Amino acid sequence: MNLERDTDEFLIKKLKDNLYMKFGKSNENYQQDIEQVLNLFKSAESSDSTNDNDIGKGKYIFIRLYNPVYDKKISPTNILKRGQYATVVNNVYAAHAAINYNLKDKFWGLTGLKDKGQYDFAIECCSNPTGNTYMETCNVQKSTCSVYCIRCKDDEYSKCKNLILKYARNHKISYDVAHNFIMALSGIKRKFFTKKDKRRIGRESLEIMSFESEKQNTPKVQEKFVCSTLVAYFIYSTISTVRNWFNNHNVNYNHVTPSDIVDIRGVKKLFTCKWCDYNKTISEYVKKHPEFNEYK
Repeated sequence: MNLERDTDEFLIKKLKDNLYMKFGKSNENYQQDIEQVLNLFKSAESSDSTNDNDIGKGKYIFIRLYNPVYDKKISPTNILKRGQYATVVNNVYAAHAAINYNLKDKFWGLTGLKDKGQYDFAIECCSNPTGNTYMETCNVQKSTCSVYCIRCKDDEYSKCKNLILKYARNHKISYDVAHNFIMALSGIKRKFFTKKDKRRIGRESLEIMSFESEKQNTPKVQEKFVCSTLVAYFIYSTISTVRNWFNNHNVNYNHVTPSDIVDIRGVKKLFTCKWCDYNKTISEYVKKHPEFNEYK
């Protein structure tokens, strides 16, 4: 039994029957049009998928999403967190996002909270946040984080790693406070004024999420971001499957929230843990999943 052929024939028959009932015309007149529609569905499905043979063994880029518990209940960061969580559309509650090319507790994240001599884009250590002003505002015992990975080609891994390090050296990279207001408006519109089945990214839900004028293989150079838009920019700029998915689904990296990241095609969850348990969790996870041993 050829499942693909039988499924096509079944769909063609159902489409033809429905067209006949609707228009009262001969079924045969629609045969060619129906087959063209089916081919378009197959083509879109194929271009949107990751070809494992093309990637080969591949390598992984890692993204860490934070669910922080702040020491001060009344603070700008806590107000921002509450606003973010009020507009979550996929039940993933994350207030901050960071990226890395390995699983060590030294992810790169962008925040606007820093002391003199510190930079917005800096290393973040969950188990020992000393030295990072934003991380120091969080309760290590109560805060949690979730780690995700995305597989890519070897050369794309190198490109992403090099781009992260390039931005780490570029001290002009800064946290765009004003952009939070744009994202807040977008979040409100998605949460409260968009049909439920079209709220998540990849569903072509909002015009504000699109960027027809910016679709290109080499995105324009930017120096201002918020944490999640910078993460999205890194993977969009260097991983072809992500870039194709963004372009095909009309997603703008400049409007991706921390919780949106889990809906990006190819992003896979590894684990969730308390900040204080991060290193222990990594050791246990790698033992069970040796393919990640090289990244610990």
